[in-house]
Amino acid sequence: MTALEDAYKTLKVLVIDDQETFRTTIGAMLEHLGVAGVLEAEDGAAGFDEVIRSRPDIVLCDMQMTPTDGQAFLRLLRAAKDEWLRDIPVIFLSGDNSLDTVRGAARQHSDGYLVKPFMVENLKQQIDIIITRLAERGRLKAL
Repeated sequence: MTALEDAYKTLKVLVIDDQETFRTTIGAMLEHLGVAGVLEAEDGAAGFDEVIRSRPDIVLCDMQMTPTDGQAFLRLLRAAKDEWLRDIPVIFLSGDNSLDTVRGAARQHSDGYLVKPFMVENLKQQIDIIITRLAERGRLKAL
């Protein structure tokens, strides 16, 4: 077992999406990867509350949701007073693959972007990058 695989055993990941089926699918992918804790929220406002309550290591967030979309969620997070809250990595999930949208997500300080539908391998690549960054910052067990 690699150090990255070991790190998955300690991760808490919050999945924010207004479609329950998609939350369930992503949750199954995360469990397949060995993620210790998978949390869910149905929109950005509920997601923000869940972040405060459970302090996840990573957030996977749909961009187009109602009533509170992913961009509003990320603005709330990045504007937070507490550093730990501002620094939580967020990977956007979207069916929109336009370059303007992807660049816009980066300008908002998202930590990754996956176009739906995606394969578990794509999700793993994004999470591996985040795990490495978190370990470098001392927020996860060193790899």
